[in-house]
This record gives sequence, structure tokens and C-alpha cells, in this order.
Amino acid sequence: MTTPKSFGREVKRSRHFLNETLPAVAKRAGLSKGHLSAIENGKGNPSLTTILALCRALYVSPSDLL
Repeated sequence: MTTPKSFGREVKRSRHFLNETLPAVAKRAGLSKGHLSAIENGKGNPSLTTILALCRALYVSPSDLL
């Protein structure tokens, strides 16, 4: 089972791999910078809609983040 902290780590790792800024990925995913920052820091549980939006913004599959 994926924890919010490990999910956030994978999101951040994927963002860094793409050499993208947090604001750029947040904008592509339709999220606020604060919301994406909270996800990357393991705060809260993102909804399925948010997970799928992040996958599209990071060009990865859900299994890559989960």
C-alpha cells in the first residue's frame, strides 16, 4: 500500500527527473502550488482525480507514482 509520504516522494522525484518547477507542474495538473507542495510533502491524501491529473502533467502512469 502506498502512503501519502511515499506517493509525494514519487511525485517530487518525477518532477525533478523532468527538470520541471513546482509551479509549472501544478499549472499543467490544474492544482495550486500549495496543494502540489502539500502532496509532495506527504500531507493529506490526493483524490483519484488529482492523481490522474498529476500523471498527465508528469507524463507517467499511475503505477509509476503508486
